[in-house]
Amino acid sequence: MGTGVVRYVVLVLVLAAGCGGSGATDGACAAGPCQNDGVCTNSGSDYTCACASGYEGINCEVDIDDCVGVTCENGGTCVDGVDSHTCTCAAGYEGTNCEVDSDDCAASPCPAFEICTDRVNGFDCFCDAPTKCTSLAGGEGRCVTGASTIYPAANCAAGARCEPCFDPTAADPTVQTGVCNVGCDAPTQAAVALSCPWLGPAVIEPSVLPSCCSGAHCLPAAYTPENAKPNLATCTGGYCVPDAMISTAGNFLPTSCVPFAGTGEANTQGRCLSSCLPFVAADQSQLEPSTTCGAGKACVSCWDPISGASTGACTMSSCDAAPPTKYRFPDCCAGLGRCLPKTLIPGAEQGSLGARDCPATAGDVYLCVAADALPGGAQKTCTVSGAIIPPNSWTGVCVPDCVIGDTTLIPKANCPTNYSCPPPS
Repeated sequence: MGTGVVRYVVLVLVLAAGCGGSGATDGACAAGPCQNDGVCTNSGSDYTCACASGYEGINCEVDIDDCVGVTCENGGTCVDGVDSHTCTCAAGYEGTNCEVDSDDCAASPCPAFEICTDRVNGFDCFCDAPTKCTSLAGGEGRCVTGASTIYPAANCAAGARCEPCFDPTAADPTVQTGVCNVGCDAPTQAAVALSCPWLGPAVIEPSVLPSCCSGAHCLPAAYTPENAKPNLATCTGGYCVPDAMISTAGNFLPTSCVPFAGTGEANTQGRCLSSCLPFVAADQSQLEPSTTCGAGKACVSCWDPISGASTGACTMSSCDAAPPTKYRFPDCCAGLGRCLPKTLIPGAEQGSLGARDCPATAGDVYLCVAADALPGGAQKTCTVSGAIIPPNSWTGVCVPDCVIGDTTLIPKANCPTNYSCPPPS
């Protein structure tokens, strides 16, 4: 072999020693046994490889598994790299080890007035509406700060009241009030239709209103039934309304009763009404107590038993109706007198009266009273002088002879036929 050939072989060996790694280029390292940038060092007839970070093995041929001991959370998968690892995360997670739930609300995906709530790989939109509550007559409502105190407090926070989605007291209770239509909100229940009588939850709770009488509260005029106003006393901002009317919005049915015990009239002729009503309070002394009605009430006749006019007792509620047959006190003395229950006649006057031809009843309920002495009548004045009975002279009124009874000694004076002028009692 010539000199040139020898030099060629040496050159090939030198070049080969530089492949795959670094370090010594002679001896055992001349063949470049160290892989993946490992550094070769001769050791006698042998060699050692100092591996680059991420590799191991005699010749640095093994990629170290960097996923050993690594936990990718929430279902993530570890992917080995060179001296590193990465976690491939399940949908909805992120972070070095997939430990972070991705915020799916970050891009504000919900429509206006709705609140976004993040969940794993998704989100939910909730309507940002006022708190739901139970309002008038048990209907649906929303908690509104500063709303009228006529509305119930329900489950609302301090300073708020439960305003109804539909007002059952309105002329058209099916028209929405608007309180349940803010933004994305809408009622979920139908409007409450008040029956007559109303037996459901209180339309308006009387206790939220100022008291104006025992068993009555001051109701704002806007909520007072129109047909009841003429029979009610006024109060600041409204009317003094019995609680039974307030809690039913006027859709109540008063208890029927007998206004004049023992007279034999049907028990539908009267109504148990609150003594807080002015016309009841004014006639309280003439109204017969009724165990049917209870405390704070009186039994009021549907019809004026003298004139036959309606008293209003049976029209206080739109659910009620007066009996078709008007009850009136019977006539006596051929129409010159009327039979009144003794309970309506002062005790001091009863001694001068008699039943005459009044209907016979158990307990002799009736006494015959001059018709023109009753409300709406006009008694004729009479003057007597020199009578044989005391006080001999007097000014009185003409009374039907039938009502007087024995008129033997009673002067006629200037009274018309069938009338006499008795001395004042």
